[in-house]
Amino acid sequence: MAEGSSSASDLGRQVCVYEEWMKLQHQEVSDLEEAAQLYGNGKIGEIELNKVIGKIISNFKDYMEKRRLIIRSTDIMTFFAPIWKSSLENSASWIGGCRPSSFIRILYAQSGRDMESQIDKFLRGETERIPDFIGEFSKEQMTRIDELQRKIMREENVLSSKLANLQNDLLDLPLVARAQESGCGGIHGNHVVEEKGLKLLGTSLEEADNLRMKAVEEIVVNILKPSQAVDFLAAGKNIRICMREWGRQRDDHHRRSGSTSSATVAGQN
Repeated sequence: MAEGSSSASDLGRQVCVYEEWMKLQHQEVSDLEEAAQLYGNGKIGEIELNKVIGKIISNFKDYMEKRRLIIRSTDIMTFFAPIWKSSLENSASWIGGCRPSSFIRILYAQSGRDMESQIDKFLRGETERIPDFIGEFSKEQMTRIDELQRKIMREENVLSSKLANLQNDLLDLPLVARAQESGCGGIHGNHVVEEKGLKLLGTSLEEADNLRMKAVEEIVVNILKPSQAVDFLAAGKNIRICMREWGRQRDDHHRRSGSTSSATVAGQN
């Protein structure tokens, strides 16, 4: 198979995996909302909720495994600016996906107000509880959420620093000197730099995916009650779906505006 055909096939596989994942988000939101309603009406218990949560986590792991296999067999660069996502989605992206710390912010935001400003008072014992916050969180839960946020942000900073160092390494002085001496052709021929860089980029993306997976599991399995976990997962998926829709609408609007402007200029000429 020609190189161009192989690249097109790899890209098609990436798009297909992502589109299947987004379709699944819609179904999972329906499953989660139905489970929450049935639980609220007393028709099912926590055992049934845990089954739904387990299925969601299993689907997430399956998606991450598919990504891992693609990362190791295709052009890793496409994951850092994927054409299958809108510009809005890409602008909010961190190492090929969402920031794990954003999961914590979803917890805070679900109350409808900025809960972070109340955390310190709660942890110091100045207030007994924070009401209407995905049900009512206990002090132990809030403490564990706060600890998890700090841990996640430390690991995010480590990965961000590693990626920044990699970018610097790829633009170090010897490489710049080679570009000045031999032009772009010389850089293209530097297979050592290329292979090392792509391998490290792939490693960074896998590490980021692992952190995303660990963050979700820690929240829904070890911190939240089943009913809280269902609400949290549904909120996260709704945000992802809305971001995709808003991004598409925004890109469509800009494309239409660009076409209109081009037609106007052509008419004037």
